[in-house]
Amino acid sequence: VLQSLMPYTFLNSIIFLFWVSLLSSLNLFVFLIYVATSLMTFDWFLLEHIFLYIISTTTFSEIFTIGLMWFFLIFSIFLKCGIAPLFFWKPVFFKGIPMVSIMFYIIFFYFFLFIFLIYFLIIYLHELFYYYSIILFTFVISGLIMLLSIICESFYLKTFFAVSSILNSLLVLLAMLPSHNFYSYIYL
Repeated sequence: VLQSLMPYTFLNSIIFLFWVSLLSSLNLFVFLIYVATSLMTFDWFLLEHIFLYIISTTTFSEIFTIGLMWFFLIFSIFLKCGIAPLFFWKPVFFKGIPMVSIMFYIIFFYFFLFIFLIYFLIIYLHELFYYYSIILFTFVISGLIMLLSIICESFYLKTFFAVSSILNSLLVLLAMLPSHNFYSYIYL
């Protein structure tokens, strides 16, 4: 009965999006619980000051722990947004939905979510963003390599839109990374 009311690919895409969103949201929720229990605050204004205090007064193991927390935050956000290298769900989702839904998703949902992500990283987590830029740099470069290897194989327009939105997001994130760190990565 349900199959006669809705196309199979559309329903399959919606269910796939639901599960990926659920798993990324649960990952983000567990991350926030861990941050709250280890730093004893949810106040994003205080996190910068706590981070600077930890960097100046603690050992390498605690700095590594904060780097691991930063990795899980970036992992959760990249999975939720479908940014490479965690974009596996986006082409599958785009193949099954109509073109009008793709345009609505890209223009209204993804654009504003990505603008919020950039604002959040630059304004609220400025010091973390620049201190651990190697983690973001690793995500972005591995995503660019993956996308450049599959972009020529996107024969369908819907898949091309998915890959294009991911590639544009990666280029914006690459431009946001501090340029002085790129030179230090090249000369290592």
